[in-house]
Amino acid sequence: MGDMVSLVVAFILANWIWLDLYRGMDEVNYDNIGILLATFMFVFFLFSLNRYFLKRSNVEELMNMIKNTLLLAAISTLILFITKNFDSMNRGVFACTLIFYAALGFGIRVLLKKILRKYFRKNMPKMLLVTTSDRAESIIRSLNSNYDLDSRVGAVVLIDEDKVGTKIENIPVVASFHDMLDYTKKGVVDEVFIHVSYDTGRSLKPIIEEFEKMGVTVHININVLDGFDEFNKSINMLGSYPV
Repeated sequence: MGDMVSLVVAFILANWIWLDLYRGMDEVNYDNIGILLATFMFVFFLFSLNRYFLKRSNVEELMNMIKNTLLLAAISTLILFITKNFDSMNRGVFACTLIFYAALGFGIRVLLKKILRKYFRKNMPKMLLVTTSDRAESIIRSLNSNYDLDSRVGAVVLIDEDKVGTKIENIPVVASFHDMLDYTKKGVVDEVFIHVSYDTGRSLKPIIEEFEKMGVTVHININVLDGFDEFNKSINMLGSYPV
């Protein structure tokens, strides 16, 4: 949406600055804005250039915007030639539109990203991951790679080692097996993902019951679910993990 607004504003500015101010022409031509918008929609949906929008750095965002602009320029030029409308598109207006679009689009994306990150960090449910030290890193990477925000996992509990105070993939380890319930009672936990072996999962049954009593949503890797027949269960996907 922000890119489309940028394109429309850029086209209007380009016409005004190039034709009215620079060339001194009284009439401004907006005939080809439809072709540019159609090309924009084609580029957006075909190449999905805004995927992982919130994860990109400003440098990556700039490179993405440049790539977007170059694709828009190439495809719109081709369409203008095919439809025999290229002669009606002023070359100066076309060039200015692309320059203004890239600048405006980049600025709007950076601003929008700041607003959205601030909102989601405040309101997004954070997950407590309960697992073992040999699984934690790969699970965090997998979960976060399937999520368009900075991090789906908010904190980690390692049940086989006491590494409280350290970080895994920049996610803090907040508790061990013995004090995970204390952390959950003191902190704000919306949901828990337990990814452990079958035998370990059965030994965690009393803790899972406590999570349930606190109203916390618990996700368990599917190979452990057979030992929890008395719980209300449903099969879902959490990232690439069936739970």
